[in-house]
Amino acid sequence: MNPYSTLIQELVVFLLIPLIPIFFYIRTLDRVLRTCSRECRAMQPGLLKLMLVPVLNVFWHLYVVIKVSDSLEAEMAKRKRFIRTGRALGLTTCILTIASFFSFMSFVLMAPFPSKVSVGTLTAYAALASWIFYWVVVSGTSKRLELAPME
Repeated sequence: MNPYSTLIQELVVFLLIPLIPIFFYIRTLDRVLRTCSRECRAMQPGLLKLMLVPVLNVFWHLYVVIKVSDSLEAEMAKRKRFIRTGRALGLTTCILTIASFFSFMSFVLMAPFPSKVSVGTLTAYAALASWIFYWVVVSGTSKRLELAPME
């Protein structure tokens, strides 16, 4: 048996498969920003590609959540409507992701303690769940924004 075949299988499972939902998530955020008029966009949609950079994406997501929320709020003010932007849920997702990132990094870099692994795992699951909820909220907001008439 080729030792590289196991490595390739692990790379596919742990690196490539998780990228599939991330691509769709970035596509959703791109659609949200493109739905907003140019003067209401707080960031350019092309900057979303930085979410594909490992480690940077953990912190860049915080910037993206704030700027997407700012863009949606500006667009809603322009249309004289109110729709939830999901800012609080997005910030919660970012905070949980950063907490799990640092928990896992401390586990990797320092002496392993079982409690650190469980805290990191719990925050990672909570971050995943809140990320999915945030994605649903932003996607729904984008659809309502597309249907809302311009004034």
